[in-house]
Amino acid sequence: MLDWLQDLYQFEEDNGYSEAELQACEQRLGTSLPLTWRTLLLRHGRDNLLNSYNYFVTPPNLDFFGSEWLCLAISNQAVSSWAIRREDFVAKQCPVYCFLDDHQFLEDDSLENFLVKWAFTYHEMIFAHRLQTTFEVEDLTILRQAFGKEKSATEYPGSSKCWYFWREPTTLVLASIFRSFYRLSIFSHRLEALGEFRSLFPTRSFEQLPNRTGERKSRRRLIRFDDELAKLKTKQAPKQLGPDNGLPF
Repeated sequence: MLDWLQDLYQFEEDNGYSEAELQACEQRLGTSLPLTWRTLLLRHGRDNLLNSYNYFVTPPNLDFFGSEWLCLAISNQAVSSWAIRREDFVAKQCPVYCFLDDHQFLEDDSLENFLVKWAFTYHEMIFAHRLQTTFEVEDLTILRQAFGKEKSATEYPGSSKCWYFWREPTTLVLASIFRSFYRLSIFSHRLEALGEFRSLFPTRSFEQLPNRTGERKSRRRLIRFDDELAKLKTKQAPKQLGPDNGLPF
C-alpha cells in the first residue's frame, strides 16, 4: 500500500515509527489509525524532508480534540492545522479538514490526495525539473483536456484558491490564485514533461526554476509545535475544534 509514495517523494530509505510506537499510540487513543495514515507513519513518518516545513504530529502527541477530531499535521508557524474526524477513520477515502485562523473547511476528500498535495509544499526539494508562468482562469480548460479533471481544488480564506492536477506521481501541476498573484507551475521528475507542458501554452513565457534537490538532506526542523502542545496539555485543556475555534490547541 502507498507504493506510489516512493515514486513521488523519491525516498532513499524507509524512516518511520516502529510498530510498537504505533500500537502504543492506538492503545492510548482507543482506536486504530486510518490505514493510509498508519502506513505512512510506519514507513516514512520520521523523514526529515516531510517534516522540515509543515510537519506531521508525532505518534506520542497524536490526540483527539473536541472528542472527535484527530490533528494530523501542523503548519510551520502553527497558523493552520489539518485534522480528520473519528467517524471517518474507516471511510474508504477519509476526508481531511483544514483549520486556518477562525475558519474550518474541507482540504481534500481523500487522505491519499492530501499526501500528494503535501509534496507540492516540498516541490523544490523533490523535483529536479520545475517551470512556472502566469495563470489565467481560462487555462483550466486546457489543463483539464491535458490532465483530466483536477484531483483537488481548495479555496482558502483571503482570496486564495488552488487547483491540483496529476496523472501519475512523477508530475504535479498547480494553478493558484493568491490575492493578485496568478501562477501556473509544473514539477516533474521527467525533463520531457516540461517540454510537453510548454506546448500546451505556446505563446506563454516560462521561468525555469533551479534544481535544488541536492539540498533535501540538509533540511532539518528546529521547532515542533506539537511538542510545545504536549507541554501545554499538562497545564490546560485544549480548545474544542469547530468552525469558529481555529487551531486545535
